[in-house]
Amino acid sequence: MLGRSRKPISPGYLNYLKERGTIADWWYEKDAFKFPVKRGTRFYTPDFKVLNTDQTIEYYEVKDYWDQKRRTRLMRMATYHSSAKVTTVVGGAFSRGLVTQEHHELLDCWER
Repeated sequence: MLGRSRKPISPGYLNYLKERGTIADWWYEKDAFKFPVKRGTRFYTPDFKVLNTDQTIEYYEVKDYWDQKRRTRLMRMATYHSSAKVTTVVGGAFSRGLVTQEHHELLDCWER
């Protein structure tokens, strides 16, 4: 596995996408962004950096819930780093069936 993560399911799913050729590569907490503000949330590190097969970069944020601080980070990303594409995966998406049974059997670290 090229990337390492404390998130139990996301690396398995990203490895699955890489094996299928859907993405080219991925890294855990690879890039950090700084916001030019004096107070509040000044930094943001997305959970995953993904290199798509067309060589574009996309960031993934995987969270069980969203609090105000997390929302602020994403709003500031949109304001100060608008060219960065951030995809959010909100709590339970994997366990609620957004990952199919076929995927379930292929993931080496499926969380039940």
